[in-house]
Amino acid sequence: MNRNRTMFGSVALLAVLFAIGSLMRSPGSQAYGGGSSTPVTVVNAAANPAVTQDVTTNASAMVALTTPLGATIGYNDGIVDLHQILPDSGLSATPYVVPAGYKLVVTEVDILTQSGLLMVNLRFATSLYTVESSESFYVASRGTQQFRFTSGPVYLTGAKVKVEVPATGCSGNVTVHGYLTTI
Repeated sequence: MNRNRTMFGSVALLAVLFAIGSLMRSPGSQAYGGGSSTPVTVVNAAANPAVTQDVTTNASAMVALTTPLGATIGYNDGIVDLHQILPDSGLSATPYVVPAGYKLVVTEVDILTQSGLLMVNLRFATSLYTVESSESFYVASRGTQQFRFTSGPVYLTGAKVKVEVPATGCSGNVTVHGYLTTI
């Protein structure tokens, strides 16, 4: 009998505490939209400007480039233009050119080798006659090798991204991933 009384008293006490707790308004609930809110005004001074973003434009756009028709390239192919892999329609028919007002930041280079040792030069062209070397990659064995950059080579407006296999007896496929950002 005493035990039942104690149990009933404990349950009743918990019920009362629960009711009181659910009716209370804690200060923490006010900070997360429970009560009133105070608007915040940010002053964007020229000396210390606040970081802002125009939500009507993308901060960046992803870009994937590969050899024409995903073809294997080798020593005899010379310097090859890369074409954009389009999400909806496959591969672009024309070589990729970094659009006006943007720069391309390369974040990853994937190289699939068909045979043994492969050296690939990632290049860029700013005109028909100016082709500069950017990065060189060496792959020691057959298969896919992935090279990642947190912030890799940057190609400016108007640049064409190109690849070259400068050694004989080698062939492979190159895919370049990156993103466009405004200048």
